[in-house]
Amino acid sequence: MTAALQDAAGVRLLGEQAVARHLPPAAAIACVREAFALLRDGAIENPVRLRQQVGPAGTNTMWAAAPSRGALGVKLYPIVRDDVTRGSAFTFLLHTLPEGRLRAVLAADLLGRRRTGAASAVAAELLAKPGSRTLALIGAGGQARHQAEALAQVLELERVLIASRGAARRDALAAELDAALDADVRATEAEEAVRGADVVVTITGAQEPVLRGEWLAPGTLVIAAGSNAAAKRELDRAAVERCDRIVVDDLAVARLECGDLLANGIGFERVEALPVLLAEGAPARDPQHVVLFESHGLAAQDLLCALHVVEAVEREERSA
Repeated sequence: MTAALQDAAGVRLLGEQAVARHLPPAAAIACVREAFALLRDGAIENPVRLRQQVGPAGTNTMWAAAPSRGALGVKLYPIVRDDVTRGSAFTFLLHTLPEGRLRAVLAADLLGRRRTGAASAVAAELLAKPGSRTLALIGAGGQARHQAEALAQVLELERVLIASRGAARRDALAAELDAALDADVRATEAEEAVRGADVVVTITGAQEPVLRGEWLAPGTLVIAAGSNAAAKRELDRAAVERCDRIVVDDLAVARLECGDLLANGIGFERVEALPVLLAEGAPARDPQHVVLFESHGLAAQDLLCALHVVEAVEREERSA
């Protein structure tokens, strides 16, 4: 798929090049911030993800509708092997409201990675202790770079510590980010990275915990962004119990998908929703408190990001 094409019906077909060009980290952060604001105001519908499985193949479907923005979007991604949990391809369908006309089809792999990083950045703006300058990344897969790039937009990062089960991939990411960020980046082991960090991001596909509560220092913000399935967890029970505050991107989604809470047997009595906190402004932050943000990925975020890309392409075409 090329950067921008139109079929006979005027539907724009946008590939990863269009997303890369028009959705840099700063723009993705603004879109995700708007998505949270719409959720806060009850101005966007964001049903929980639908997962359907037949044998080794399955399809995940997410959708959101924002009448005030005249947009409805559906994200689809199949999983065609029973030994992986990541989708094989990501597609986003953008429709108009109230007509329901198909406006654009976007390749949505990079879009998803950038909106996931953006959600971490919005959470860090609100929940990280003042002066947070050291980031620990646990995970070196396709999303890890986008976490660091987004967080560098909102934090004055001086050090980035990267840990991963795969040393080669970890070392390659460290070299890549060292060249891209104005920070000292190095590869290390998970415990060492966590013990020295102000902000810790887990961004893995792990079934069992990669972060232990005994490693967490007072004042740490933990962003768990890799697990969005009830049976998966990146944090052990001690890590969750160590947290003085637990925040999720969406309570309805978390009750079905937050493995760090569900698999660890943690109740939702004190769990807070980020959109509500955004409405109230930055909460009082005890510098000794450990705070957890659980990010599951919302179709509302995808919708605002996709809409931004399509509108940018349309403006570019009009000015050509």
